[in-house]
Amino acid sequence: LFGEVAHKSLHNVEGQMIMFIVEFEDMGYSGPDHLRTFNFRAVVGDVTYDTGNGRNKKEAKREAAALALQSLGFQVNVGKNL
Repeated sequence: LFGEVAHKSLHNVEGQMIMFIVEFEDMGYSGPDHLRTFNFRAVVGDVTYDTGNGRNKKEAKREAAALALQSLGFQVNVGKNL
């Protein structure tokens, strides 16, 4: 696995806790220094999900986690106000 790895527990908004071990793969960044866009994708087990983007690493990881949950069938708002 390339890049930075962080373990997070994710749970759905309906109150029932479901635990996943999520690794975040650093996909790099783009843009000039003053306008960086960071890119991370979530990996759960051997499944890789869509890449999340953000103005900082935290925002990009948050979007990547939301995209992974959405792919797993959870209803999640993907965007800046997660």
